[in-house]
Parts: sequence; C-alpha cells; structure tokens
Amino acid sequence: MKKSAPLPGTTIPFVWYFLKSYKGYVFFFVVFAIISGLFNVFASTLLKVIIDSLEVAITTPNNSLKLQSVIWPVVLFVVNFEVHNTAWRLMNYINYKIQPLIKNSIIQETFDYVIKHSHQFFQDHMAGKISNNITVLATSVERSLHDQTRHIIRGFVLMLATFIVLYYVHPYFFWCFLVWALLFCSGSYLASRKIVSLVDNLAETESHVSGTLVDSISNTQNIRYFARYSFESLHLLKALLLMKKSFRKKEKFMIIYWTVQGLSETIMLACMLYLLIHLRKQGLVSTGDFALILSLCIEVGFTVWWTIEQIDYLTDSIGKCNQSLKALLMPLDLVDAPSASDIHITKGEIQFDHVSFSYKNTKTLFKDKSVTISPGQKVGLVGYSGGGKTTFVNLILRLYNVDNGCIRIDGQNIAAVTQD
Repeated sequence: MKKSAPLPGTTIPFVWYFLKSYKGYVFFFVVFAIISGLFNVFASTLLKVIIDSLEVAITTPNNSLKLQSVIWPVVLFVVNFEVHNTAWRLMNYINYKIQPLIKNSIIQETFDYVIKHSHQFFQDHMAGKISNNITVLATSVERSLHDQTRHIIRGFVLMLATFIVLYYVHPYFFWCFLVWALLFCSGSYLASRKIVSLVDNLAETESHVSGTLVDSISNTQNIRYFARYSFESLHLLKALLLMKKSFRKKEKFMIIYWTVQGLSETIMLACMLYLLIHLRKQGLVSTGDFALILSLCIEVGFTVWWTIEQIDYLTDSIGKCNQSLKALLMPLDLVDAPSASDIHITKGEIQFDHVSFSYKNTKTLFKDKSVTISPGQKVGLVGYSGGGKTTFVNLILRLYNVDNGCIRIDGQNIAAVTQD
C-alpha cells in the first residue's frame, strides 16, 4: 500500500505509519490479548470455588445436594480454557491477515526512500550493510507486533487483575505483592536502560559483519586480481571479534539480571506462603484461597518474568529499528526543487558556468571551471587518474551537486529540473 506521507525517522511513529491502515485489526488484537490475560485469574478463582464447594459438600449432610453447586464452576472452568484457546487462535489469524502486508510495505517503502539517496551515500555505505538494515528493520517490527506485544499486554492485564483478586481475598496479599511488583519493575526499568545501550552496540556490530560479508563476496573479482584473500579474511575477523565482545558483554549483564529476578520471585512466594499459613490459623482464609493465591502467584511470577523478558526483547527490537532507521532515513543529499519540471532537450548544448566542486573532506577538484560543449560536438576527456574525468560526467548527470556555479543543458540549470 503506497502512502504519500514521508517515512517517520523514529520507531514508534514509524510502526504506526504502517499500522494505521489496519486499525480494526489492531483493536481486536488488543481485545483478544486482554481476554488471554484474564484466563489465569478466572481459572484460579474458579478452582478456589470448586475446592471450597467440595469441602463444604463433603463435610455436611446430604452432600449430594451440595455437590450440585460445583457443576457450574466446573463447566465455566472448562469453557474458560476454550475461550483462552480461541483468543490465541484469533490473534494468530489477525497476524496471518496483516503481518505479511505490513512487512512487505516496510521493505518496499524503505527501499523506495533509500534508492533516492545520492551517489555519495552509496559510495560511503556498504551495499551489504544497507540491505541488512532494511531486512533487520522489517524483521524487528514483525517480531515486535507478532510476538512481543501480545505477551506484554497479556502480562500487564494478568498483573492488574491479580492485584484486584488478592485485595479481595485479604489486603495483606495485595500489599505483599505490590511491594514485590514495584521492586521488580523498578529494577527491570533501570536495567533496561543499560540493556538498550548494549543492544544498540550489538546491533551495530552485527550489521557491520553482515555488510562486510556481502561486500567481500560481491567483490571477489577484485580480491582475486590483487590477491587479497588474507586481507579480507583478517578484515572480517576484526568485525567478528567486535561482535563477539558486544554479545558477551550483553549476555553477561542479562545473566546477572535474570538471576536477581528469579531470586526476588522465590522470596515473594515464601512471603505469600507465610501469610497463607498465618491467616489460615486464624480462619481468615479458606482451603480454596490456598489454591487461588499460590496458583496466581506462581503464574503471575513467571508471567511477569516472561513479560519483562519480552519487554527486553522489545527493547532489543526497538534498538535495532532505531539503528536501522538512523542509517537508512538520513536526509536526502539530492532533492528536486519544489518548482522543478522536466528538462526539455532541443539541441543538446552543455555549459559549465564557473563551476567549483570538491568531494567531502577533500581538496577542490574543479575551481571556477567554465566549459561549453556545442550540440553534436565530440569531446575527449584526457588526464591522470583522479583528475576528474569521471566526476566531470557525473556532474552532468547530477549525481552530485556543484559547490558553486551551475551546469546548464540547452540553457536549463540542471539543479532546477527533476532528477528523473
């Protein structure tokens, strides 16, 4: 789907640029993720009702009548599983419908922008790295939307619903879980800032390795001409060593981070067990509450851990997107003037009018050069290597803008006509 608006240069606006055409799908995707997040809360609550009802039925006369009260919670318990299954399948269906369209659009429109960069851009950036950045950008957005987002929504909904249920059972459980959640999420937030930096650095080194590989392979002829096999291998090895260093630095931090997270969950479960036993002695909680609190805390503990891990992966994806967008969507060096029109050739006269030009960070190649090539005239360019013969032709093609003066064809300034 082609769009007229310019591509945003930051991740969130960039993603929404492609998502906004599918608002209905996005809405239902979020709804189904919320339903999925409520599954464990409903399952644990119904399990509590079933256990408490059975306990009452077994310990009272005429328990067959009491057992009838268990039927509906059991039915709802089973139905809850199928609702959860259906919600996930519907999210998969939405991804099936829109994911390839979004990914294709990202690749197509990013390519359409990148291909308009100046000749200098492609001289300064490896083709393999450019290609890798486009594919990394599309893949990172795809993973973020397809996997990470629904797990994050599900995790936050589950945590919020758990707070409500815990407070309803007894405020002690609510406050215990709240303290743990605040410490857990605060620590994760602080760690994520470090993770972003580590991920950005790793993404840059991975992109450099990919670009080095593609450029070496695409230039095998020159490698053969100059017998530079060892040089190319050493060049790749240096890039690989940097990638290894960045990967290990990131993974070392993540191992420490996950270890602390796991320890905090163990402490939270120990506190919940202590409160359950203490309140059970006082008759303030039922047997079913044991099942409710423990099942919820275990599930929420792992889900929050998983959710934070997905947030880390999302941060990873955002870091890769930012790195790719920064490399690809830099401002175009050569753009048409707002009033540019097509050039009209009648004779074919080429005129350099006091043209000055130099490549970036180099000495001036042409200074105040004036040349007129008459229509039909045959001109030979003679000079030493690097003297400007190719540049002379490239300036006529407007692969570069001149620093001063202008180039005219049939009296038309080529900077004032369309590049096409």
